Amino acid sequence: HHLPQESVPEFLEKLKGLIKPGGLLILKDVADRPLVKMWFTLILDRLMVGMSEPIRYWPPAELIELLRSLGFDVKRHTMNDILPYPHMLYVCTAPE
Repeated sequence: HHLPQESVPEFLEKLKGLIKPGGLLILKDVADRPLVKMWFTLILDRLMVGMSEPIRYWPPAELIELLRSLGFDVKRHTMNDILPYPHMLYVCTAPE
């Protein structure tokens, strides 16, 4: 969520090239929902990186669509924690 949106597809494509067929790419990111958790996380992110750095919390369906367009099989898991972060775990299997 700290990469410029336009650079994410190319970045993921490069990662895909480093993974053996059938290998795993595991991503943990921040989702855009629920809103209360997203705003909590945004405040913390802004305190850490300031206002000029790009931050984008991907809607899970949109990130999954991007990963699948690159050939990954994607399983999504909501990460429940004592802290109010809307973390999502994406387990992506590279194409054979």
